[in-house]
Formats: sequence, C-alpha cells, structure tokens
Amino acid sequence: MFNITSGSECMESDYSPEQIKVEKNKTISKKRQPKKLDAQRNKDGKNKKQLIIEASQKLIAERGIRNCNIAKIAKNAGVVDSILYHYFVNKEDLLFATLAEQLKKASEELETHLFGIVDPMSKLGKVIWYHLHMNDYDTEFARITKHLLLECRSKKAFYQHECFSILREYVNDVRLILEEG
Repeated sequence: MFNITSGSECMESDYSPEQIKVEKNKTISKKRQPKKLDAQRNKDGKNKKQLIIEASQKLIAERGIRNCNIAKIAKNAGVVDSILYHYFVNKEDLLFATLAEQLKKASEELETHLFGIVDPMSKLGKVIWYHLHMNDYDTEFARITKHLLLECRSKKAFYQHECFSILREYVNDVRLILEEG
C-alpha cells in the first residue's frame, strides 16, 4: 500500500505500486493486458486471422509452399509481420491452420452434396464425383490441398495439431461411405 494524494488531502490506498489511479473506478496497470486480436476486423468485416489464412492460401496456390514466407503472406493479408505471430507460432503452424481451413471447406461442401442421398452406392458415386470435380474445376483448391497435405504430413508436429483431427474426421467420413457402398 502507498499514499495517493487527492487534491490537498493524503489518503491510504489499496492500490499496489503497479497501478495508478486515473479516474474513478479506472486503473492502468503496468502489466500489459493482451488484446483480443480475434475480434479485430478489417473494413470488409473479416477478422485478421481469416485474412492471413486466405492470403496464405492464395500465395500457396500461386507460388507453392517453398516460395512463400511470412513477409509475403503478411503483405498479401494487409498486416504487419508481427501480427502473424499473435495468431500463429510459426510458418508451420500457419500451414497447418491453412490446411485445416481447406479441409473444413471440403467437408462442408461434401456434406452439402451428400444431403438427402440415402442409397450407399449413390453416396459413393457422389464422393467420387466431388473429388474429381474439385480436382478438375477448382484447381486452386486442389493444388493447395495437395501441396499442404504432402508438406504437413511430413512434419512431426502435424500429428499433435488440431488440423490432424480434422483430417482424420474427414477421412473417417469418406471411409464410412466406402464401407456402406
């Protein structure tokens, strides 16, 4: 405890030396509170993490994984390099998150295509059609997914990342359809 002077009087306070009384019921601490970066949005309403992942997807599709670095991804996302490290531990973590987004998108689209199909053979045909369609008509998506799957699966950390569980879920869904058919 220490004394705070308020006007001409001196009073004892419960505030620690790390806090300074600014105005009634508000204090500033020397310890910096982390910002809630996920809530920060750009003018289009997208959060910065999503912008970074989209920029990563675009660059991987255009240049491949080897020719992408954090600075290029940050520039494409319209953020500074240091912001990437608020969301991702390193480039590897960003790659895993990018693959996770690709897999979530594929899973949602496949689920939409399978909606209402009851017959196992029809489901199997739709799964095969979906993957061939994605390979032929959404070449950017297919190229990103293939590159990332090959790159990420060779990393030991991938098997502890959330992305691996998303991949397992997707593969399990397809496996169940194959078993039915």
